[in-house]
Amino acid sequence: MRAVLVLTMVMAATVVSAADNMMINADIQEISFQQPPAIAMAFRPEMEPGVVVSIPGSANTIIPGYRVRHDGVAYIVGIACEADMADDCSAYPYAEDYKGRDVYIRYQQTSDRSFRTPEGAAVGDRWGRTLRRLDGGEMFLSGNDSCVKLPSGWHACIDLMSTQRRFDSKMRRLLPKKNAKLDFFYQINGDN
Repeated sequence: MRAVLVLTMVMAATVVSAADNMMINADIQEISFQQPPAIAMAFRPEMEPGVVVSIPGSANTIIPGYRVRHDGVAYIVGIACEADMADDCSAYPYAEDYKGRDVYIRYQQTSDRSFRTPEGAAVGDRWGRTLRRLDGGEMFLSGNDSCVKLPSGWHACIDLMSTQRRFDSKMRRLLPKKNAKLDFFYQINGDN
């Protein structure tokens, strides 16, 4: 009996590629955008959120979001329901709350291999190559020292649970190895 129950649960699960900082309901359809998603961009989803995102590097900030696609590139966008983008949409718990309501992109993330940052960085690039794209700029680590902020504002990240790390005795931190591969990119509101 126990084996049948486990098999049933495994077959019912839907697998969707995502990073460790989100949960996705694959039954909620993807939204097609006519332009690339951008921080502070307003859109009208006409349906309930299908994603829950935990913001990297924040103190337990969890926000709802959507799967969106533009020009063949898949993104996850985390939203705010008010234009000041300071809320977590908790005042809007029902699917009907999103009919006819504008929401605002507060966070965006992609692990799509066809995505390129303005600097040319892509999923699968090596960490060392990505650091060279900083072009002499300051290295700002984020997301558990798994991400580095690029000049464009995109954070280039290895998997948050990656073992591809080494201890840097100068910085006294556990940093990605130069040959670690990038897994995803994100941008967040208020990250200048």
